[in-house]
Amino acid sequence: IPTALIIFLWGILAGCTANINQYWMATAAPQAPDFANGLFLASTNLGTTVGTTLCGGIITSMGTSSIFLGGIA
Repeated sequence: IPTALIIFLWGILAGCTANINQYWMATAAPQAPDFANGLFLASTNLGTTVGTTLCGGIITSMGTSSIFLGGIA
């Protein structure tokens, strides 16, 4: 239960961060909203790919007990 609560709160925090990033991108390029949205999506996908790869490497080398280290990194 404590882990589920931490993951739940972590997800809420990630959602808030994504909304803030989307707002920053949209306000940085008001003349090109489609470009700003595409840049946001590309960076989000790249971050997801790099994060998944990093966490997968940490889990592979240190075991599943180190999942939180990957999340923090």
